[in-house]
Amino acid sequence: MNGMDKIMAAFSKEGASEIPVVIPYTHIFIRDHWEELTRQPWHYIFSPDINDQLAWIKDVTFSIGQDWFNLPIGYNKNESENLSLNREYKNISIIDYRDNTKKFFFRPRAGGERDTIGRGLGQDKIPYSIEEFDQWFEIFEKNKPELVLQWFEMAKNFNMGRQSSIFDKNEDEKELLFKDCFKLPQLILKDWGNLFFPLGRIVGPLWYSFNVWGFNETMTLLIDNSELVHYACKKFTGYALNIIDILSIMGVKGIWIEDLLTEMISPEHFKVFNLNYLQDFLGRCHGCLAKRRMR
Repeated sequence: MNGMDKIMAAFSKEGASEIPVVIPYTHIFIRDHWEELTRQPWHYIFSPDINDQLAWIKDVTFSIGQDWFNLPIGYNKNESENLSLNREYKNISIIDYRDNTKKFFFRPRAGGERDTIGRGLGQDKIPYSIEEFDQWFEIFEKNKPELVLQWFEMAKNFNMGRQSSIFDKNEDEKELLFKDCFKLPQLILKDWGNLFFPLGRIVGPLWYSFNVWGFNETMTLLIDNSELVHYACKKFTGYALNIIDILSIMGVKGIWIEDLLTEMISPEHFKVFNLNYLQDFLGRCHGCLAKRRMR
């Protein structure tokens, strides 16, 4: 049995005759063991060349040999034609020829996971009112961190804009547009992706809040300004439901819902800020799976 067979069997009524084995945070393992997994340079993670992406993703997936893999999104056609990976000695940058801007990238150090759990999710201004949060959220939604090359934590800082207009289209228009945006996952699934279980990932709304305000301040806001946290959770839930739709069309077979630190809040807070929203997540996941079975 390959990885796909084992995990699909594990979710069946009959169960699996072989136990699937996976790493929960594959992107961290890849980050810390890059040279052991592939001969490709680390900055291929950001390359707009689809062949670079295909090369390193296949290398690391087969080298690790676990039963699932994170199915990544690539660049759309406009981006791939107008972006260029630039190497100047040790400096790595991407040049955008549409406006002649340049963005530099730096390889994160091994074991640097704590540095990624901060405040603001890449934005300097921290919101403390509903109006400020709306402004913050508009920038966050354009960057779509759940979809931008999901493998590496450093991808959280990769702010090339995504096409936010896709959420306003009907299902047929959305699927046609995604044929352009999702060329990379389509090629992976066509080549070798079905040997493994293609996985997507979303984050629980309260866990997002911890990444906006930091742990200590979020815990305080739950008491002192629960209305703001509740508003943020509603916005993050709507955002996550859109991501579930996109992941389904990409071709994932399952979605990992990451919802950390919930043991640190009261049972009543868990019901209000976690349980209700997670039920919405699961309902959307089941609905997407049912749609795909009918196609």
